[in-house]
Amino acid sequence: MIKNKYCNNKLLVNIPQVQFYQIVVLQQGRIVERGTHSELLGLSSDSKWHHCFDVVTMFDVFEHLINPLEGIKQAEYLLKPGGVMLISTGDMNAWTWRWFKGNHWYLQTPLHLSFATRQFFDYVEKKLPLKVKGVYQISHQLGSSREVWDERVKAAYYECWQRGGFWRLPQRAILSIPQYSHLKHLTSVPWTMKLGDHFLVICLKPIF
Repeated sequence: MIKNKYCNNKLLVNIPQVQFYQIVVLQQGRIVERGTHSELLGLSSDSKWHHCFDVVTMFDVFEHLINPLEGIKQAEYLLKPGGVMLISTGDMNAWTWRWFKGNHWYLQTPLHLSFATRQFFDYVEKKLPLKVKGVYQISHQLGSSREVWDERVKAAYYECWQRGGFWRLPQRAILSIPQYSHLKHLTSVPWTMKLGDHFLVICLKPIF
């Protein structure tokens, strides 16, 4: 949950481990409505909620949308002029996406349908009354500098092993380091959740 002392009304759209959206509407810090993903479009089509919220958050939502632009459009209806939308999802511009290609861990679940680049949000600005005010690289999980480094090595090792040929040389070099010799048992894509392969996008709905 994002808390902002300047905002009285918020719409939080999140996906928990169960496989449906959880919609929570807060006013003055109190829950006034909640529902499942099937009610998202109904909420945005109900005029009583139009231009009602200071903040709309979409955390771990984008990748579950068949049509992300339409989903963002529906959420934009709910924002007041001057309101803020916060979106986080996988960043396909991150080096791990380019390195792993179709093997990236975020592609390993059939529940993930859509993925974003920075250029996509340039397109959002052209199509919707939203202005991107900031894009920040984030990880899916927090980790220490050592954990982040270890995940980088694990990512490098796995893809070298997958590619074979010339890439066997750096693969063997990694295995020669005692602390990484255990990676020889790695045969499935590593879930490198502590690397900065996601981003947080902050969008502002102009007042005029």
